[in-house]
Amino acid sequence: MNMLISKRHIILAVLVVALGTAVYLNWQFGSGNDDLIVSGSAESLDTEKNYGDAKLVSSSEEIPVNSVYFDEARLTRKQSRDEAVETLQKIVSDVTLDNEERVEATFNAEKMAASIESESIIENLIKAKGFPDCVAYIDGDKASILVSSSGLLETEVAQIKDIVIREASIPVENISIVEIN
Repeated sequence: MNMLISKRHIILAVLVVALGTAVYLNWQFGSGNDDLIVSGSAESLDTEKNYGDAKLVSSSEEIPVNSVYFDEARLTRKQSRDEAVETLQKIVSDVTLDNEERVEATFNAEKMAASIESESIIENLIKAKGFPDCVAYIDGDKASILVSSSGLLETEVAQIKDIVIREASIPVENISIVEIN
């Protein structure tokens, strides 16, 4: 019996670590962090030249409103997922729970990890199709996709739905696509 309990604890610990990894990867790849990483020492850089001046944005241009919207949507999604992960970790580590409750918590953790992974893949594939930005929300058998666009064509809607169906196995009638201008 002791061997069975320790195997269960190991499995639960592995699932919690996998869920944490999935949340971290979603945050890392979904954050849209396009910072330039410079390697080498500071002494090797020529301080007389201003590299990158051509990429500076003039002060008269503003950050697009939809860019801020997508950043806020990602942040809100991340915060709600972090809270859910924390709750599931507390449930899994609670020694007073019976086996059925632990199995249910583990199942919910696996579903959440799969949803996080699917959302990340869907977002990257939609961006690869040429859309400037998007955020995917998956909740069970439903998906909401927010896409930055000034007018979706029927072919673009079909492409987005195809990606969601293929990556998350969600029925077409449960896919909602919202256009953000």
